[in-house]
Amino acid sequence: MFLEANLLQTEGGKENTNFSRPKFELSKTFFRSDSIAKTPLLKIGIYGERERNQRRIANSDTLNASSFWYDIGRVYLLLPDSTKTWQWGGSLQQRNDYAPTAAQFQQNTQAREANINGHWKPTRKSNGNNSQLLWNLSWRNLNLIDSSLTTQKPLTSYLGRVDFSQTAWKTHFPLPPVMKSGPGKVRKFNSIT
Repeated sequence: MFLEANLLQTEGGKENTNFSRPKFELSKTFFRSDSIAKTPLLKIGIYGERERNQRRIANSDTLNASSFWYDIGRVYLLLPDSTKTWQWGGSLQQRNDYAPTAAQFQQNTQAREANINGHWKPTRKSNGNNSQLLWNLSWRNLNLIDSSLTTQKPLTSYLGRVDFSQTAWKTHFPLPPVMKSGPGKVRKFNSIT
């Protein structure tokens, strides 16, 4: 279990602020029953985070336009056995964003994401040659809850990246990638307005 909380409150001549960022993670690792060394087999968990930054002009209850608030919730699954050639992971995540409207926040967007990732790292060969294959595949869906509070458009995107690398002669010489593919230049999307 992991818990963390960051809090900051200021009162100044021009601005009053109230910042909070609690985080938590709760996970359970299952181990192989036939292993003396307690080899991990599967890890499942849930993660949550909230960041809320309220900025107000001194002696006013109106939120500054630079104020923001978001909530993130994620469930995940990992196959963390580092002695294995193959490793897999996956997660489902939802992020809710809120925009300042006068004295309060109002939800403006909701983003959902599914992710699968992993790698293949064969046993190192005696001649020092080594190779690995890494992948990360994601699906994201951005929904607008209140389009008057954001300039963004609804968006569904699919992203993927696959990297293959290898080295020769005891890892001193990286060889050029045999295969490398991905979305290329990716536009950055920010769901905070």
